[in-house]
Amino acid sequence: MKIMTYAVAGLGVKEPASRAKARAARPARRVVTCDGVRGVLVRGEEGWELDNESEVRTLAALGGSGQALDRFRAMAKTLDAGLADGRSLSRLNLQVRKTVAYNENTPPAVLEDLAADPVGCVRGWAAGNSSTPVGALRKLTADPVTWVREQAAGNSSAPVDLLDALAAGPDPSVRGEAARNASTPVGALRALAADPDWGTRVGVAGNASTPVDALRALAADPREPVRAGVAGNESAPVDLLEGLAADPGYWVRDSVVANQSASTKALGRLAGDADYRIRVGAAAALRRRRESLEGGDARSAEPRGEERRQR
Repeated sequence: MKIMTYAVAGLGVKEPASRAKARAARPARRVVTCDGVRGVLVRGEEGWELDNESEVRTLAALGGSGQALDRFRAMAKTLDAGLADGRSLSRLNLQVRKTVAYNENTPPAVLEDLAADPVGCVRGWAAGNSSTPVGALRKLTADPVTWVREQAAGNSSAPVDLLDALAAGPDPSVRGEAARNASTPVGALRALAADPDWGTRVGVAGNASTPVDALRALAADPREPVRAGVAGNESAPVDLLEGLAADPGYWVRDSVVANQSASTKALGRLAGDADYRIRVGAAAALRRRRESLEGGDARSAEPRGEERRQR
């Protein structure tokens, strides 16, 4: 069953070298059935693969790049795969439905059907798919499974009013996903920057869309992971990163070292840090920056947050 699951998902099944002898003794062709879906596998050099007919059936299930829903239905009907109607996707193996729901090329009408799938993980992948219709997303925000709502809150294509509502919701994990979403409105991010859940504040701290005033407030947060999130945010102002270079928390200083927007001044200070790991990392960052300048790529060596210093 596992072989069929991976094959239909388009992943193939690679067998380790230790099974070479056992593989040679297996038949070259195998018919398997999962949840009523019949598939034929053929043995190749690197493992089992779907034969041509099953590959076409897989394309029918996944929709294929740029295929319209009518093409999807026509292929399914021709193969008699039981997919003439999008809702019959529920008959497919669970892994296949999850893959279809995750695939951004799946027709919107099929995603809308999968958003009503009886299994929560399938609805969750549909909720996180940027191609899922807005109407289906709105329904998924009221899903009884928390993870489904989290996926909707993290969907970059979710409408602004929906993200506003999710950011103000009662579930910390859902607010956390909205906090990490670069499409979340600035007003909601400002509110989330003061969220009582520090995990949510971490999400805001690392969000490239978070306004500078909120980042400055988060840079003084009592939780080290929150300050580290600001220190690693490439949209943070250079002067703020220079201040965080003196933070007592190791992970905060380490995040400044890894930040491409950190100034040479900040890295120079960290090159003399009391912790040898910070010193080594800062020295390496400075060396890369010098090499970049010597190579004539001065523009790329400039801190990316420079333009936000005065905001």
